[in-house]
Amino acid sequence: MISASKIYAQNNQNLKHINNPVILTDENTKYPLGLHLEIFEDQTRELTIEDVVNQEFTPSNQNIPNLGVKTSAIWVRFRVKNQASLTQKWILSLNDARVGTVDFYYSQRNKKEFKIIKTGRFLPFKTREFNHRFFIFSLPFTEDNEKTIYLRLTSKAGLAIPLNIYSLETFFQEDQNNILFLGIGYGAILIMIGYNLFLFISLKDKSYLDFVLFLAGYLWFKLCLEGIGHQFLWNNFPNYYEIQVLGSLLLLFFWIKFTQSFLKTKKYVPQMDRFLFIISLFIVMTIIISTPTKWIGFMLNFHSIFIRVIVLITALIRWRQGYKPTKYFLLAIFVPTVVEILIGFSILGFIPYNIHLSKLWDVNFNLLVLLFSFALADRINLIQDEREKAQNQALKNAELNQKLIQEQNIVLEKKVVERTEQLSIAKEKAEVANQAKSSFIANMSHELRTPLNAILGFSQIMMRSPTLSPEEKENTAIINKSGNYLLTLINNILDLSKIEAGKMTLNAKTFDFYSFLNELEDLLHITAENKGLTLIFDHQNDVPQYIYTDETKLRQVLINLINNGIKFTSEGGVSVTVATQKESPLNSPLARGESSGKNPSFERGKSHQKATLIFEVRDTGAGIAEDETPKLFEAFTQTETGKNSQEGTGLGLPISRKFVQLMGGDITVNSQVGKGTTFRFQIQVNVANKTDIEIEQNPRHVIALKPHQPRYKILIVDDRPTNRLLLIKLLQPLGFELKEAENGKQGIEIWEKWQPHLIWMDMRMPVMDGYEATQIIKGTTKGNATAIIALTASVLEEQKAIILSAGCDDFVRKPFRESIIFETMKKHLGVEYIYEQETPAPTASELPSLTVEDLQVMPSEWLEELYDATKALDDDSILELIEKIPVEQSLLAEKLSNLVDDFQFKTIRKLLEYFL
Repeated sequence: MISASKIYAQNNQNLKHINNPVILTDENTKYPLGLHLEIFEDQTRELTIEDVVNQEFTPSNQNIPNLGVKTSAIWVRFRVKNQASLTQKWILSLNDARVGTVDFYYSQRNKKEFKIIKTGRFLPFKTREFNHRFFIFSLPFTEDNEKTIYLRLTSKAGLAIPLNIYSLETFFQEDQNNILFLGIGYGAILIMIGYNLFLFISLKDKSYLDFVLFLAGYLWFKLCLEGIGHQFLWNNFPNYYEIQVLGSLLLLFFWIKFTQSFLKTKKYVPQMDRFLFIISLFIVMTIIISTPTKWIGFMLNFHSIFIRVIVLITALIRWRQGYKPTKYFLLAIFVPTVVEILIGFSILGFIPYNIHLSKLWDVNFNLLVLLFSFALADRINLIQDEREKAQNQALKNAELNQKLIQEQNIVLEKKVVERTEQLSIAKEKAEVANQAKSSFIANMSHELRTPLNAILGFSQIMMRSPTLSPEEKENTAIINKSGNYLLTLINNILDLSKIEAGKMTLNAKTFDFYSFLNELEDLLHITAENKGLTLIFDHQNDVPQYIYTDETKLRQVLINLINNGIKFTSEGGVSVTVATQKESPLNSPLARGESSGKNPSFERGKSHQKATLIFEVRDTGAGIAEDETPKLFEAFTQTETGKNSQEGTGLGLPISRKFVQLMGGDITVNSQVGKGTTFRFQIQVNVANKTDIEIEQNPRHVIALKPHQPRYKILIVDDRPTNRLLLIKLLQPLGFELKEAENGKQGIEIWEKWQPHLIWMDMRMPVMDGYEATQIIKGTTKGNATAIIALTASVLEEQKAIILSAGCDDFVRKPFRESIIFETMKKHLGVEYIYEQETPAPTASELPSLTVEDLQVMPSEWLEELYDATKALDDDSILELIEKIPVEQSLLAEKLSNLVDDFQFKTIRKLLEYFL
């Protein structure tokens, strides 16, 4: 197991030095020991100095013995004899910082005992006798004294043995030159790092950052290789060799990253880029795995050569692609190659170690850095050239674009002119269409509402007649009811036309919202009850009681939705829920299984200027198919369920949506066939106070003029005889003096001769319309003394302004209520009337409320008949039953009469349910 290397038994041309001691004299202060050494290889690494002394050593035949990568322990010995008298201090220096362990043995006086010093880069730096990167030992000689020195060496890197004996003064003089050389090398690297880091910060080019990291990796490796790091940075780190391996790893890894970024492999050579990425991962893994083994030195050198080949191939590919900066990159790989191969062979022990070869390493790397810097500078020049070309191309493109823009501007100007002409034509057509719509609305309003004015007016007059039989009264009521229904249909069509023409406006007012909901419930409750359905109204406590919005439109929306729910529901019921935006989503009373409460408690909180009311009308009816929902709000369109019912016009929902949108919201629907439908909408309202409500007087029936008044002369101007007759029937019984005219021209002639106090003027007439006739009359001095009231079937708000600007003093729409006619005349003439039941009578509020005890005096049959009459809303039958009440129960009769006059049928019915 103990053998000597055969390398020292060959080429023994200088064997004259072998086994001869080194003679130290005053004339020579430096002694290279290469040819004075004897070497023994301990493959077991377990032999002690006592075991080795008697072993056979092999003489060295190299000036600097180079054993390559060895895993064995190498023993070296030499003899030295001191004949110097002047030189007092001698040292032994091993000028290689890579050695892992160095055990120094020198014999004592009896030559059988040895003094031992153990150090090395695998041991803390404090084990060294001198604070130096090399391994230095004192030689304690006396004059003419001879000693045998033993060294035990181990290393994971290549093992060379540059041993020298110096006088102390000579060593430090020579070391000054080495330190200067090292300082120049480190300074050059630091300057290059700072310069390229500045370029990276300025240019934001990743190649410079990778190059900086590559230089940093080399600096780390150099600090390890030359022992500077061990001396100054990690002097107590026990795993010193792992630090050097990490430096080598960073050097190789960032060499690959610099190659990738500089040559732009990801963009131009993607396959090589992926291959380089895989190689970098492979290098990291293999070096980490082999670090604790004896193969780490071999693996580092192998990877260095392998990476160089791959980088060279990649650079050649980019050079063939025409990338100019590649030429310096290739030079940076080719030029230092010879030196690096020699150094690699020296590390592996294939060629002798040379101290100049190790110093050439720095020169070689500085040359590599210089060429890489040229490559980066050439790349900057290339970028500048490309930028200049791009700028020139951009200028050319800008000029071309300017020409194209000018040409396009000419084309666009022509198109703008053409489009303007088209828009002007379209605007004219739209104005014509709007005018046509307005004309249609006016014509429809006049042609439809004018005859209805006669139907409804005469039916009202007939219903007042005391000579009519009950059957004739019933027939007249049917005529009036049918006329009102027809008027509703016509109003729906006209409303839709007004909406489409943009003529619809809001007529907002302040009203009691709670009373509004109660009135709706009273109005629709019987309809639901007659079908066996439940109708529930509910509102949350934070809903304001007094609001400012369009009451009429809101009423129409809710009536449309609730009537639809009742119409298409056979079982269950309909619920109406109201909340503010805070109470959402709504929880309907039907879903909660609660009953209706007419006046739930309302706790008034802080008043807000605006509020959003959310309405939800839910039924348990047939539902609407999903494919029919998109057409639900189209005019004159009905669902399959609606068609089957053979009711309705298909206008209710479209008008309701338009009204809701006009009030600042929208309406949505959610329905399931067989389960029911939910309509949901919200509107914007202003919160008001009770004091803001305008109190409306209930119309009273005029039966005569009060005495001691002038005999008022009234002129009726209308082309329709029925309309003139209607006014005559209303006014003549009261004693007004009347005349009539068929058109405006006749009206002016009669006015000039007769000088009436007031003229009822229809605005649409042949020969001369009401506008022209009014302007002529009001254009005279005496005409200003005549009040002219316009009668028109127009439903457009702007029409009112036109009529008033023509000179009319007021405006009444057809069909009208008789009370409006009388009140208007009172307003402009000061006429005073005698009203029916004008004699003072106790009001409902002054009478005590009707109670169950009041009704107990009546027979059960009478109570059942009264219940049926209230359920059917038959006020005539109720009044007939009241007449049957005995005289002694006149207070009961008066209470019931007041409730009937106030349409409080539900109150009567609730009291009667106690007896059923």
